[in-house]
Amino acid sequence: DRLLARAKKQGMKTALIVGKCDIDGGKLLSQMQEEYRGADCPVLGVSARNKEGLDSVRALMRGEDCCCLAGQSGVGKSTLLNALLDLQLETGEISEKIQRGKNTTRYAQLLIHDGIRVLDTAGFSLLESDPFDPVELKDGYPEFAPYEGQCFFHPCYHATEPKCAVLN
Repeated sequence: DRLLARAKKQGMKTALIVGKCDIDGGKLLSQMQEEYRGADCPVLGVSARNKEGLDSVRALMRGEDCCCLAGQSGVGKSTLLNALLDLQLETGEISEKIQRGKNTTRYAQLLIHDGIRVLDTAGFSLLESDPFDPVELKDGYPEFAPYEGQCFFHPCYHATEPKCAVLN
């Protein structure tokens, strides 16, 4: 959510890519599609291992000035790029000791292949973002728009206020 809100604030197009969909039969994908319905953000499922869903991701990326995959270490960003663009980027396993990714990608690298320009970026374990003015935070959540002006309090922070249309 922090990444999406920050990207929207900066005017970026966004998409959520749910990887490793072959593991749970698409249950997480269905959950994410429902949760982000109305968020003006397509939610796509892929399996880099089985080469499933890759054409939809390529279609989103093709023709854009530049794309970027962002996410925690170990979620499969480089593995996905290998499958999408037929590359051989270094990938790693999840650390058994800490149960997290190991930051195999240590720097951002611009990759250009078949009409797609994408940055392969290092993952993160914790994402901190600049503080939002609470009144502006709603702008990062397009699904709040239908309720604009319907809350009892103005401004409404959509957190704990009574008679909040978003919370209701």
